[in-house]
This record gives sequence, C-alpha cells and structure tokens, in this order.
Amino acid sequence: MSRKTTVLLFAGMALGASSTAFAGDLDLDRAYAAELRADAANRASLLQPVGGSGHNDEHGFHLSDGGNNLLSIGGVMQFRYLASFRDSGPAGGIPTDNDTTIGFEVPRVRLIFQGTINNPNLSYRIDGDFADNTVGGTNFGFFELHNAWGKYEFEGDGNGWYVQFGQMKTPLLYEEFGVEDWHGMAVERSFVNELFTGGYTQGLAVGYNSDQFRFTGMINDGANAANSPYNAGFESDFGITARADFKFMGDWSQFADMTSWQNSNNAARIGGAFHYQHMGDTNPAFPNAGSTSVEDLFVYTIDGSYEGNGWGVYAAFVGQHVEFQGASGISDLDNFGLMVQGNVFLTPEVELFGRFEAIWLDSAVTSATGPFGAIPGADDDLYFLTAGMNYYFIPESHAAKFTGDIVYAFNNSGVGVASGALPNAITGLQGDPTSDGEILLRLQMQLVF
Repeated sequence: MSRKTTVLLFAGMALGASSTAFAGDLDLDRAYAAELRADAANRASLLQPVGGSGHNDEHGFHLSDGGNNLLSIGGVMQFRYLASFRDSGPAGGIPTDNDTTIGFEVPRVRLIFQGTINNPNLSYRIDGDFADNTVGGTNFGFFELHNAWGKYEFEGDGNGWYVQFGQMKTPLLYEEFGVEDWHGMAVERSFVNELFTGGYTQGLAVGYNSDQFRFTGMINDGANAANSPYNAGFESDFGITARADFKFMGDWSQFADMTSWQNSNNAARIGGAFHYQHMGDTNPAFPNAGSTSVEDLFVYTIDGSYEGNGWGVYAAFVGQHVEFQGASGISDLDNFGLMVQGNVFLTPEVELFGRFEAIWLDSAVTSATGPFGAIPGADDDLYFLTAGMNYYFIPESHAAKFTGDIVYAFNNSGVGVASGALPNAITGLQGDPTSDGEILLRLQMQLVF
C-alpha cells in the first residue's frame, strides 16, 4: 500500500476516533436514558387517537384532531466519509493511476409523512429522499419519491388481513423489505441485497399478520419499477411477489432492525420469498445489450434471524434466474448470493459486527458470448468481508448513531460497474477492473427524528 494510501487511511481512522470522542461528550447519563425509554414506553401508539401534538420515538412528531385523523412527520439524515483504496482506477473510463477515492457525502435525507384517515384501520405513508444515490447518483439533490401507499386493516391492531395499494417495497428480501434504511447493522446494506433486491415498485398487496405467522402477496409492475407510468419501457408486463415469515419465539418488533439489544429476550424467525416477472409482450422490453432484452426474471430467497441477550445472527441465501429474448446464442443466467452477519454488544452503547458475503455470477455474465459482452479480467465469484462498530448515543435507539466499518473485496470487483450487475453507488464500492483487493473505509453519523 502506498504512503499516500496509508496517510489517507489514518486520516479516516482519526475522523472515526474524533467521532467516538464526540459521542462521549454527547452521551446521556444512564438515568436520563432510562427515563427516555420509560417515557417512550408509556406513550400511545401513532395509530391510537390522541388529541393535540406530541412525539413518538418510532414515528416522529404527530398531530391529531382528537379522533382518528392523525399525521406523523419524521425524518432521517446520514452523513458519511468514504475512502476507497485500489491498485488501479475504478471501472468506467477513470485513469488507471487513480487508485484512491476519498470524500464526504450525504446519501440520505429522508422526510416521512404517515398516519390515519378517519379510521384507525385506514393508514397511509408518503416519504422520499433529497439525496439518494441508488441510481448512480443521478438523482442527487432532487426529491425522489419512495413510499406512497394506503393500507386498510380489516381487524386493526396490526393483526389479521389487510390490503395495501400504491408504491411500496417489493416483499422479497428481508434485509430490504423488513428493515428500514436506518435500522441496518453496517453503514449500508449488503452487496447481495443491492444485487438481488426488488426495491420499490407499484402494485396491489394482500397480507395477513398473526402472532407467529406473516404473509404478503403482491401483484406489481416488476422489480425496481418505482416512479414510472404504466407504459414505461423498464416495467414488466406483470410481476408477482410473495413472502412468508414464521416466528418461533420473541416479538415481531425485535426483527424490525438488524441488532439485538442487551437484556432482550431470545427471538428467532425464518422466512422465504419469490418474485417472478415477464416482460416484452405488452410493454417494451428492457434492453440490456444491443437487441438483447430480459423476457423473464425469477428470484427466490430463504433467510433467518436469531437474537439473544446482546448478540444476534442473520443469514440469507438468494437465487436469480434470467431469460433473454431477441438474441441467438446468448445463455440464460443463474446468479446466486449468500450473506451471513453477526453482532455483539460490549456495552449498552458499543456494538461490534461482522459480515461475510459471496456472490456467484453465471459465467455468461463475463464471457464474450454473454449478454454484456466480454469483460476482461472480471471474476465470476465475488467475496466481501465487512467489519465494524456502532456507537449508540442513546442506548437501545437508532436516533443518534455513529457507525464505522471497513469492507474488503477479495476479488476483482470491476464486473459490477462494467455490467451493471452490482450497483455500488450507495454502498461506496468503486470496483477495480484489473486487480483484487479493494479496501473501503466508511464512517457515518446518523440522526433520526
């Protein structure tokens, strides 16, 4: 590693150390933190009719007419420092001697509006980002709509059957569907999630919730089809997604984030989902390369979580099958991903975590006869290791949190940029088109209100 790389790496570590010191200065004493938690536990839920205004740790500030009309306003801000070190420049035409990329960014500035309309069983949510890098940074600085849905629960209290309509997350990968962006473990979700996620889409969902079982089935416009008219070229003719989860022990609320607080009860769940979409008959097909376009996409997954007293583990396996139309001699693709992560608390404020990922791409992805053409030097098998820590300014709360982690990409990760198979704008990974061993340092300060 060059002297410049070493200096920059230590500079990033110094920033992390200063943030930890800052955490010590702002940390609340235990008595006050306990008082905050007790106060939050005694507050009414957002979906309970409460007159006037107030604040709920889960839903932010809320207004009520004293009846069933409620409005909650909340938000999230994430601020990051990133430093990527490689042996050569990232893929995409950057000069090969540009082996270091550093800088600050604000990847998320989220505003959230949610509540109920004239009936505690009829709820809604509208939210979006001013700084979302999920599409290569092209929307940076503009407001991008994420959720815009209405929901009716037939029994209320979060149990029984419900129907949901509008724009929402595809009920596919639990890491994306079951966990908010600010409730994750590391600075960002896994690379496996970024490759296989269904993202936001538009459609109609029907679901059922009980104490031990949850199910969601959805008819939609296909994976990652948000903010689009019905005849958009990248939408599928139709998409079908279904997810089911079974809880062995604990409360469902324990799986709303990726962590497991100290002194919490044991909790365990297992889940699975599939997504199928067909393209090209009624809507224009999505072009991948030349006249080649996707005709059918099938994604399936199984995942599970176990949470103990101050420690937890999570694992997920994902498979993807892609069929093409309009080109001869191009093989269908079968890609796979595996992610395993764990966490442990050293104190009520300090949490350590680690994550291992494997992505096995079809050999046709990088071959000359594949849909993307030859990608020189690219690896079909990609492995990543992430390790880091979280500091919670308020114990058992994501409201103010500092996260620092280091990602090591074992393989040549340039395939992600060259083929579009591994989105990396939000993760910070740059990709090295010629060599193995990219190192990525990420430091993040998060505020949720």
